[in-house]
Amino acid sequence: MFFATFLIIFIANAWRHGDRAPITIYPTDVHQEDAWPNGLGELTQRGIVQQYMLGKHIRERYVEHFAPFLSPTYNHKEIYIRSTDVNRTLISAMANVAGMFSSDPYNRDRNMSNLMWTPVPIHTVELSTDYIGYYQANCKRADQLFDNIRISDEFKRMVSDNKEFVEFLTNKTGMKVDFSQIPIIYDIYKTEITHGMQQPAWLNDKVVSRLYQLSQEYISFAYGYKKPKNVELIRLRGGNLLKNLIENMETKLECLANPKEPNCQWMKYRKYQGFSVQISSNKFKHDSTMILLFASLNLEDETSKDFSIYNSAIAFETWNRTIDGLAVRVLYKRSNNNMFESVTHKIDGCSHSSKYCPLKVFMRRSKIFLPNDINKECKTK
Repeated sequence: MFFATFLIIFIANAWRHGDRAPITIYPTDVHQEDAWPNGLGELTQRGIVQQYMLGKHIRERYVEHFAPFLSPTYNHKEIYIRSTDVNRTLISAMANVAGMFSSDPYNRDRNMSNLMWTPVPIHTVELSTDYIGYYQANCKRADQLFDNIRISDEFKRMVSDNKEFVEFLTNKTGMKVDFSQIPIIYDIYKTEITHGMQQPAWLNDKVVSRLYQLSQEYISFAYGYKKPKNVELIRLRGGNLLKNLIENMETKLECLANPKEPNCQWMKYRKYQGFSVQISSNKFKHDSTMILLFASLNLEDETSKDFSIYNSAIAFETWNRTIDGLAVRVLYKRSNNNMFESVTHKIDGCSHSSKYCPLKVFMRRSKIFLPNDINKECKTK
C-alpha cells in the first residue's frame, strides 16, 4: 500500500511589528507625545508581549508540532533573522525570537538559570537601500509611477469628491490636511482607541467610517493594487521581498542537492528565516510592507481590510511531497487571536482546491512581480 509522505524543508516567515504608538500627532489632539512613554512610533509594552506570544506560536508549530524540524534549542546554523533598521521592528524581532526560545535549556546548560531568554542575533542593513524590508527605499521610478497615479483622472476625482471632508479635517485637526494624510488621521484614531484614550466629539462613527473607507481607497492607489493593478509599482515596492523569499527557497533546494557548493556553507543547514518588516514611510507615515507583499500574491483583500492590525504574520513553507514533488504552502496569521491558516488556494495562479502550490507554478506566477535588478529598475524613465 502506498502512503503519501510530506517533508517540510524550509520556512520563510515575515511578520508585522507589534502594537506601537502613533507615528505622529495632529496639533489639536489632547493626547500628545507625552502620552506615549516610549515615544511616537515606538513599540509599546503591549506590542512587545504580542511579539513574544507570536514567537511562542511559531515555536509550537515548527519546534513542537513538526518535531524534530527546528531544534528546541537555538542553533545559529538553522535560524536567521532580519529586520528593517527601525526600533520597533528590531525590538519586535528580539521579542519574537525570545518567545521562540523562552523555554530553551540553553540557559540551564550554562549555569544561567536566571536568564529567561536566549540571545539571538538580528541582522539589518541601511534603511535607504533596504529594498527587501522597507517600502520607501530610494526608488525614483516608483516615485515617478505614483506621481503619474496622482495626476490620473480617477485619483483627481477621488480628491475632488472629498474636498469638503478634507477641509473639515483641516479645521478639526489644526493642521493643513491633504488627501494623503487621511490614513494618518485614521491611524492616530485607531491607535489611541486601542489604548482606551477618549476621542473628541467630531470623531463620531460616521467620520471614522469615512476615514477608514478613504484610507483604504488611498492606499489601494498608493500601493498599486487599485484595479487595474500597477504591476510595475508593486514590483518595485514589494517585489524584492517576494524575490528574496523565493531565492532562499531555491538556494536551500540547490544546497540540499549539492551541499559542497561555495554558497551552501550556511544555507545547507538553514531551516528558518524570519523577517521583521512593516515600517511606515516618511511620505505616508503608515505601515505598508505586508500589504505590498500580499498585493504581489494577489491576496490584498486578505490584508487591506486589516491594515490597522498589528502582529500579523505570513509564512512560506517549502515542502517535498511524494504525490507532486516540491510545493509551497502559504499561511497567514492575522493576530495572536488567530491560528496560522492556509491562503495558498487564494493565490492567483495556484490551484483553488489545494493547500499546496507546486513550486514551479508558484515561481512562474510570481515572476511578473520580481525585479531583475532593483537598482537599475529604480532609475527614472
